[in-house]
Amino acid sequence: MERISWNDLCQREDCRGRWIALDDCRYDEVTGRATEGCLIDIDDDLVELCQRIRNSDRKNCSIVFCTGEFLESASHCGEVGCATALMSHSLRSSNRQASR
Repeated sequence: MERISWNDLCQREDCRGRWIALDDCRYDEVTGRATEGCLIDIDDDLVELCQRIRNSDRKNCSIVFCTGEFLESASHCGEVGCATALMSHSLRSSNRQASR
């Protein structure tokens, strides 16, 4: 699967203003924001996207909301990094509980 940068995702019409699932993410060390990853799925509805990811073979995806903001510098930090960390943790936790 091909990796795509956050800035390239922001330029895609089908991503802007939607939730996206990324696998094998790399994060900015200062802001915690996703800088690139493999695009797995896209949806307007967060719940629908999370359900599809839970039901798929991919169990370690990060879910981020694409506002269309470019990563301009390491000092620019928004809520996306927080949402990414929370959703990633939530998906991993629910997958561990489901597998027990």
